[in-house]
Amino acid sequence: MAYASTSPISYLGTMAVGAMEDNTGFAPATKEIVSLTKAEAGGHIQLTATARQAANQPDSSAIDTLCNRDISGSGAFTGTVPSAYTSTVGTGMAMDRLNAHANLMFGTGPIQMAQTFFIAEGFTQTSERLAPTLNKLDEGVEFGKFPNLDGLVYPSNGVFPNYLGSGYADYQAVATNGISSLVKNPTKTNFELLASDLVNLGSAFSITDIANFANPGQAVIALNNANGLTATGLDVVLASVGIDPESIYNLGSETYNVIMQSVLDAVNVPELVTNAQNLLGSNLLDMESLGDYTNFDKIFVNSKDVISFNTIEEFREKLQAIELGRIETVAQLASYINSIEPVTLPTIDNSKNFVKRDYVDSVIAKFLGGTGTNNSITLQDMIGILGGVGVSTPATNYRTAIKALYNAGELND
Repeated sequence: MAYASTSPISYLGTMAVGAMEDNTGFAPATKEIVSLTKAEAGGHIQLTATARQAANQPDSSAIDTLCNRDISGSGAFTGTVPSAYTSTVGTGMAMDRLNAHANLMFGTGPIQMAQTFFIAEGFTQTSERLAPTLNKLDEGVEFGKFPNLDGLVYPSNGVFPNYLGSGYADYQAVATNGISSLVKNPTKTNFELLASDLVNLGSAFSITDIANFANPGQAVIALNNANGLTATGLDVVLASVGIDPESIYNLGSETYNVIMQSVLDAVNVPELVTNAQNLLGSNLLDMESLGDYTNFDKIFVNSKDVISFNTIEEFREKLQAIELGRIETVAQLASYINSIEPVTLPTIDNSKNFVKRDYVDSVIAKFLGGTGTNNSITLQDMIGILGGVGVSTPATNYRTAIKALYNAGELND
């Protein structure tokens, strides 16, 4: 799963990148050298030449400040560049030092200058492609529950992260789409046992309203939809408590479900119970009343020893944690579970560590930390290491002042 963006890099791909990464970075992508040189480098080189012509001795402390990578650049790597590569270099007059600074940044000729931007552009493109996924990994978003997510809030940038829910606790759950989380031991036989119990529920409950799945009110609604209220005696019971079966709505209310359970419990005539089973296509054994549609022990008869939940509520929560796609009925769910087969993963079957941090962290350290989208490193950040961007405006102002002094013998601010 990759963070929702145009990035084609998945978490697995990111780990592969980290595993292959050998501290030398990535090969630069082929781009237009001439256009990059004109757009990014030409102005800085011309500026340096013009500044050198305008004066032989600008203030050396100002040049030191302008050329220092930590002050004038965007600072993507502030404090991380070894002292041997700092941009305050050279000896002698300040303009000689500025010249040394330009040489360090761009080399001593046009070819070296072009190569500098060629390599930098390739690096920044790699950073841009990796950044969406790396940024989320850096924030701790891996597989499993999105950290610190207490409610669904529409993100300001309109981009939702992709993540697997709590139903996917290990690699086996990922391979079985969470079905393995419903049983203690993920085997084909155990899946089939669970499916057989669900088939016996018939159409008593609906998956479409998963938050209220297996609530007693759902069974009442199912019988009403099957025109079975009279055949089951529910019409009399509902009328006695003043409930209109066409307006059953508050299934999420605990109090309301207590009432609905009492309504189902009230129907205990064997003939009426049999009518309900025939109408709903269910096959629960030893039903004493319609209330047994929510009786955990009578539902999970075949799978009671292999399932990983102990109550209807726990089962509902586990179903909500996995992706059910277009499944709407219990019969469809049972058929789906019956078709799932576990996979053999001898070394990672129960592994809960989806992302190997040793791989990921090394890539994050190299390709994040810039001023671009998702903390990607931009070309400006790359130049900023040596202060190239910061030289522009102050040097222009200095050149203007020196020119005014030369032409008119005066200085201004």
